[in-house]
Amino acid sequence: MLESFEAVTAKTVAGEQTGKAHGAPEYDAQYGCMPVVSKAGNRLGLSCALVLSMSTASASVSGTLATGSTGTVTATIGEVIFNNDPAALGGTNFACPAMSAACDSDVATSTTLAFAGCSGVLGTAGCLSSTEGIDVNSPITAASIGESNFLTFSNNGSLVFSLTGISTFTNATCVGLAVTQSCVVFPGSPLLLTLEPNNHTQVSLFVSGKVSDTGAGGLAAGSVYSGGFTQLLTGNLPDGTLPTPADIQNYFCGSNTVTSATQCDPTKAITSSQSGSFTATASTGTPEPSSFAMMLVGAGLIAFASRRNRRTN
Repeated sequence: MLESFEAVTAKTVAGEQTGKAHGAPEYDAQYGCMPVVSKAGNRLGLSCALVLSMSTASASVSGTLATGSTGTVTATIGEVIFNNDPAALGGTNFACPAMSAACDSDVATSTTLAFAGCSGVLGTAGCLSSTEGIDVNSPITAASIGESNFLTFSNNGSLVFSLTGISTFTNATCVGLAVTQSCVVFPGSPLLLTLEPNNHTQVSLFVSGKVSDTGAGGLAAGSVYSGGFTQLLTGNLPDGTLPTPADIQNYFCGSNTVTSATQCDPTKAITSSQSGSFTATASTGTPEPSSFAMMLVGAGLIAFASRRNRRTN
């Protein structure tokens, strides 16, 4: 039986993290968002595009990291699995064999990430290169919190992202949503479902952690990031229903009155193309949650356009 997330609000200041229990300030009262860290228990839902903002107060990583993939992502109520990215290229840190889970994303051309030995110009000596393979340490579950190798790069072994927090949400009323309103499949889920026009759904997963350019050993003094995976679902669900938040909830749980993850079927899954891209943008401090939510909306639109152009090319 899946265990519930223990939602804790976390705020990172100069590399130090403090937590608050339930009842702490929310991202948005409408969504019932309870930001950040949780213990092993329920696992994750759908995800695809990630937006990150990094504080550089005590570290050298800055700029923008953007990624894409020609692969797919599979999700149940318990986990997210990033599947092989055929376009990803291997390097000196690790190879990207065909159909291997080693590379499930790659560096996109809009990347300007700067770190030790790299000025931020993609493809120059010491920097990331276009389509360089990225290993997303999946499946992503609640137990993934604490991983020091959440994201690693095929040709830059010293660059690493950790995962220290996953946000959870409480509003499980998915029936009757207006466009732009949100819910979750079950209370305590980290998977935020937002109704979009044409009965589509944007799925978001908010995470946080540290990034280092000196390997895992440098994470303690590394840059702080917070961000979120986003994915726009447009195709019908496996049962033939529309990809609305209410239909997604009913697909997994057989009901739209859900009070616990135990009501849901952990064997059901949804597989979607990774139609977005991962964007990491440096800042002079950790953004306010409301500002960060707006960044996610904009990045989701940019990711969709970028992915469409990539397929055309």
